[in-house]
Amino acid sequence: MNFEFFAFLVFMSFVSFAVAFLAYGMVVRFMGKDGFLARVGQIILVPACIVIYDFITMAAPQSYRYIIGSIPLVLIEGRKLCRG
Repeated sequence: MNFEFFAFLVFMSFVSFAVAFLAYGMVVRFMGKDGFLARVGQIILVPACIVIYDFITMAAPQSYRYIIGSIPLVLIEGRKLCRG
């Protein structure tokens, strides 16, 4: 197994978790925790965001994959730093 491929898989698992965290936070913020639209958003929108962002990251040119993939990680870190 190629080490670069393994490192990319590990990186993508962190990216997927970060996208899930951000998407769930946005669904809860804009649709609430209860109600029909909130449940639909949690069941459909969060996995859709993960799959779409993973596809965008993997379809990017090889030189930009890690830059595009690190955007959600940077957003989570920025959110953590702004909250204190």
